[in-house]
Parts: sequence; C-alpha cells; structure tokens
Amino acid sequence: MSKRKEDTPRDVMRELRSVDYRQLMWKQVAFGAREFELRAGDDLVGRLYWPKWLSDRAVAICADGKWLIDRLGFFRDKVVVTDISSRVRVGSFVRNWLGDGMLSLVIGREYQWFRTKVFSNSWAFADKNDVVLIEIHDWMRCFKHEAEVKLRMGVISLPELSLLILIGWYLAYMNIQDAAAAVAAACVVAT
Repeated sequence: MSKRKEDTPRDVMRELRSVDYRQLMWKQVAFGAREFELRAGDDLVGRLYWPKWLSDRAVAICADGKWLIDRLGFFRDKVVVTDISSRVRVGSFVRNWLGDGMLSLVIGREYQWFRTKVFSNSWAFADKNDVVLIEIHDWMRCFKHEAEVKLRMGVISLPELSLLILIGWYLAYMNIQDAAAAVAAACVVAT
C-alpha cells in the first residue's frame, strides 16, 4: 500500500510552539491552486484551502483545530469563523471599504486588522493597545504566492495565535483576490 503525501513525516502537522516560528511562511502548493501551507522551514504548521473553486468558504487547519472561514453579506464585508467539530462560531470580522476591520473572538478578545503599507501586500493584526502582534507580507515567486509571517516577541503565548495566523492569511488572500477581480472588471469595462 502506498503512502499518501499527507502521511509522510515531513507533512505531519506540528504545533506552532514546537517549531522555529521565526521562519513562518505561507506557500501556495501549486500555480493557481487555492491551497496554502504554513511552514516553519520544513515543518508543516497549518493549511488553508478552498474546497470549491468559486466559493469564499475556506477550511483552516492546524494542530490546535479545524475551522471554516467564510465571507457573508452582499458586499462580502463580514467574515465568520466556525469550529468544524462543534459547529460553534468562534469569531467574526467586519471590514470597511479598504479591507481593514475588527476581528472579534467569542472569548472576548478583539484584534484590529489593517494594511501596513499603502501600495503593498502587507497586513497586520494589532491588539487593543495598538501593539502589532502579527505581520503578513505577500509576494509572488515563480507565479505562486508566498507570504512571510512575522510574530512580535512574546506573542507565542497567545492561545489563539494559530487561529489568528490562519484568519490573517485568509483576509490577506481575499484582499488580493478582490483587487485582481477589480482590475479584471475595469479592463473588461474599458474595452
């Protein structure tokens, strides 16, 4: 019986606290794929993928849990995060027209999401004191998305850190997709 790719030791999901989190990178698994792996060097820490091609609903997986992340509303301005096993909503995000907004977790914590640089694909989560906790910087390499994840010193102790990183990449990638769709629509209208 042959081993599946997920069964190889390299692809065993590791806890974020057990890896060198200074090397965290989101990597698109293939050109055009709506599937990403969060890696710390060779260690697999998380996955984010969209099971249906034209859907905003994604599955986020890490050693701490498995969640559904989906955008709702006519303008797709609300994001909800649901624990897959219990079907309980664990958080929601409401964005403004720039894509910035507030992530509210049911445990009572709130995090501000914002673009860190005006003309770049860089975003961050900050706490209620405006201290940046997580930064995500996206770029393209060989026609595939890669994103560096930078964590502020001491943030590793946050129990919801893995979830924040997964939601952060979902929000960043959806912003990238929305911008690409707007450019494509403008090109069609202009012709």
